[in-house]
Amino acid sequence: MIQKFKISVMRALVVAATWYKWLGRREKKITVCDHTISRPTHQFKARSYHPEGSGPFPLMVFYHGGGFIGFNLNTHDALCRDLCVKTNQVVVSVDYRLAPEHPFPAGPNDCFDALIWARDHAHILGADPEQISLCGDSAGGNLAAVTALRARDELPDLVKHQILIYPVTDHYSSELPSYQQYATGTGLTRETMIWMWDLYMNGCTAFAEPGTQQAQVTPLRIANLSGLPPTLILTAELDPLRDDGIFYANKLRDQGIAVTHQHFPEQHHGFVGVEGPSEAHQQAIRDIAHWLN
Repeated sequence: MIQKFKISVMRALVVAATWYKWLGRREKKITVCDHTISRPTHQFKARSYHPEGSGPFPLMVFYHGGGFIGFNLNTHDALCRDLCVKTNQVVVSVDYRLAPEHPFPAGPNDCFDALIWARDHAHILGADPEQISLCGDSAGGNLAAVTALRARDELPDLVKHQILIYPVTDHYSSELPSYQQYATGTGLTRETMIWMWDLYMNGCTAFAEPGTQQAQVTPLRIANLSGLPPTLILTAELDPLRDDGIFYANKLRDQGIAVTHQHFPEQHHGFVGVEGPSEAHQQAIRDIAHWLN
């Protein structure tokens, strides 16, 4: 009961804080539509952002961060608006199910289903189903990466690009150097990541018994990364997840994937979107737009 209360309070505070930080500074020269994605067992929401002009536009499917347990369409509304305007793409933001109410693999399954939904509804959205990219920040970066891996195997050539913003690519048990270097004092902490990971996995044996499930959990541990699309990875220096992004960029590059890695010195986790419209945020959006276009 205490844990559920803690999570509810965290979710409410983050939504309120993010809206306040972006108050009056959201892009408005776009059309925004809410959608419901129906599956046999459940439904979940999505939100589409449409640039001015006539399409079809390229299509970006976006997965928000929040440690697999928090955040929603509203916390990342300003970021998605910026991505829509600056990249001149239709952006579909996915409100996938969250742990602990819906632990792994609910989130990855929703994210893959949303990709299929976006492809099948591309013409209604004014988008081009032949020009699909995946994007996500933090835990959403993890979900973008694992969705790209699943699409590589089940929907070859569908995903043309992936943009991973300080992504989670490995479990905390890997003890990457930045997990130790920035364990405390920079906002996101190692202890918080452990708490969120444990809620997300909720007894899953993916790490005790290596197997195919890791493809939907820890992309850094996947032996074969060939066939993935060109990739842009953004990392922040003062971030326990810094090396999740750096190590994944290096591994992709070693396997012949075209990778661009943009590192942001002196920045903390969350500087893109969640912390408000800083110059670093604006530069990150410009970098994404330049790389895509």
